[in-house]
Amino acid sequence: MVKGRLLQGIFWVLRLSVSGFFLVIASKKLLAINKLQADIEKFDLFPVSWAVPLAYLGLACEFVVALGLLWRKTYAGAALIGSGMTAMFVTLFTQGWIRGLSLSCNCLGVERPVESYPFEIGWRLCLMFVMLLLLWDAVRRQKGTDSLSRLDFSNV
Repeated sequence: MVKGRLLQGIFWVLRLSVSGFFLVIASKKLLAINKLQADIEKFDLFPVSWAVPLAYLGLACEFVVALGLLWRKTYAGAALIGSGMTAMFVTLFTQGWIRGLSLSCNCLGVERPVESYPFEIGWRLCLMFVMLLLLWDAVRRQKGTDSLSRLDFSNV
């Protein structure tokens, strides 16, 4: 019982922390949306005309993850979107490293040069691991609540 409550408390703090992280970063990016669009163009993966829609789509996803982690009904979906987003960024930075691109990034809401690709990829892998842990917790919780439902076939 104590172990279950401790685990629940740890995941609650983790959800709150990750939610706050995404909310702060998305808010900073919203204030510097032009820099975010320029960064998308620098990655040179998509046509230039896609920079604006992708910038706003990315921001929307970050806000959805930030707010979705706070409510029980949207927890699993937000964790899934967050896992996908972090996996995408790991892929983007890995391909940038392979291509030898010299990038600056507005990833944390502050324009800064990418000095160490292994560091950038590493901390995103850590974030992806946390998002996968949250996804696991969300799925585990849904299975737990489903098993509590009672079926009554007395009138059949």
